[in-house]
Amino acid sequence: MIDRSGVAEDWFRLDNAAKIYPASCSDAAPAVFRVSARLSAAVRIDNLNRALERVIPRLPYYQVNLRRGFFWYYLQRHSGIPRVELLSDSPITPIAIRRPGERLFRVQARGSTVAIDMFHVLTDGFGAMRFLLTLIAEYLKLCGTEVAPGGWVLDAAAEPAAGEFEDAYKRYFRKGVPAPEALAPAYHLPYGLDRRRYRVLAGTASVAQILDCARRRDVRLGEYLSAVYLHCIVRIRRQYAQVSRRRPRPIVRLEVPVNMRQVFPSETMRNFSLFVMPQLDLRLGDYSLDETFELVRYQMRSQLDRRELGRQLARNVAGELKPLIRVVPLFLKDVYLSYLHHKFGDRLYSGVLSNLGSIRLPEAMVPHVESVGMTLPPNPATKVNCAVVGYAGELAIRFGSLVKSSELERLFFQTLVAEGASMRVAEE
Repeated sequence: MIDRSGVAEDWFRLDNAAKIYPASCSDAAPAVFRVSARLSAAVRIDNLNRALERVIPRLPYYQVNLRRGFFWYYLQRHSGIPRVELLSDSPITPIAIRRPGERLFRVQARGSTVAIDMFHVLTDGFGAMRFLLTLIAEYLKLCGTEVAPGGWVLDAAAEPAAGEFEDAYKRYFRKGVPAPEALAPAYHLPYGLDRRRYRVLAGTASVAQILDCARRRDVRLGEYLSAVYLHCIVRIRRQYAQVSRRRPRPIVRLEVPVNMRQVFPSETMRNFSLFVMPQLDLRLGDYSLDETFELVRYQMRSQLDRRELGRQLARNVAGELKPLIRVVPLFLKDVYLSYLHHKFGDRLYSGVLSNLGSIRLPEAMVPHVESVGMTLPPNPATKVNCAVVGYAGELAIRFGSLVKSSELERLFFQTLVAEGASMRVAEE
C-alpha cells in the first residue's frame, strides 16, 4: 500500500528533484555534497557509532539503496547500519550508486571533525545538515551532555512524521501554470580542469560585518554575496576577453538555491529546493559594483515570489507526469533526463552560490560545536562553486574548485575586505 507521499513499507519513489541525479551523475560530477562540523574535542569513534545506531532508524528515508525498476529508479529500505569511516583527504569522493547494496551517504570523522557525504538523490543541504546535527546531539548525549531537541536537531527517540517523507514538489504542483522563460547559455570560467584534485578554500568572516556591508548597500546578505560573486566573474571575463581569440558569452548568471520550505510550508526531509538566477547581460554594457548590487536586489526579490518559483516547480513536475514519459522504459528515460540536465542545468550557469542560512543549535550543544560548513559537489562545467553557512556569529564560505587558479576566490575575498569585512582564509 502506498500513500500520497509515495511511501510504502519497504520502498520509496524518488522525489521530483532526485530523479535527475541517477541519470546525470558521474565520477567527474558525482552529485555528492558534504556537511561537516568541528567539535571542541576529539571525536570518540565508538560513541559516534553508537549515536549513528540510534539516529538511523529515526531517518528511514536515508536508510535505503538505489534500485532500478523498469520505468523508474526507486529507493529500497534496508536494515543495515553503516559504520563511521575515517575522514578522507579528498573533500568529495563519488558514491558507487550502481553497486548493489551501496549506501547513499557516508559518515566520516577525523580529529574533532564529523562529516556526512550525501548523494543528492536523498536530500538537499537542509536535510543533510539536520541529519548531521541530530547525529552530533546524540553523540554528545553519549558523552554526558544532555541535549534537548529543537530547531535543526530532531528528537531521535520520536517516530518520523509522515510529512518528513513527502515529495513536496508534487504537493504544491498546480496544472496550467506557465513554464519559466527560456534562458540563454551562460559564460563559463576559462580555466582548464584539474580532474585529479578537488580543491577547497575556506574563508571565515564575521556575520555582523557582512550584514553591515550589506546594509550599506541596501541589500540582504544573500543578495550581497551573490552580487559580489557575479561582479568577480565579470572581472575575470573582461580580463580574459582581452587576450582570447574567442568571443565569450555575454550572459553571466548564478544559480542560487532556495530552501522551498520557507516558501511553501513542508516538514519534508527529502529534496525541496529550487533556484533564483540573478544575471548580468553584458550586451547592454558594463556594470559597476554599485549597479550590480541594485540589479541583483531587484532580480532576486522578484524571482523569490512564490508565483515565480511555482513556475519552476510546475515545469519540473509536469514533465514527470506526462503519460508518454511515464511509460517509457528507464534506459530511455536516462537519456532523456541527461538531456534535460544539460538543457536546464550546467550550461545555463556561470557559477553556484548556495547559502544554507543561519544555524541555531540547542543551548547545550553550542559550547561543543565550534563551526559548521558545507562543501558543494565538483562540477566540471562551472568549475568553481561556493557554499555559505552562518553559525555562532561567523560566516563559513567554502569554495570548491576543479581548477588550479584561485583567481575567483581571491577576487571574492579581496572584494569583501575592501568592503570592510575581515577575512580568515585557509585551504582545506
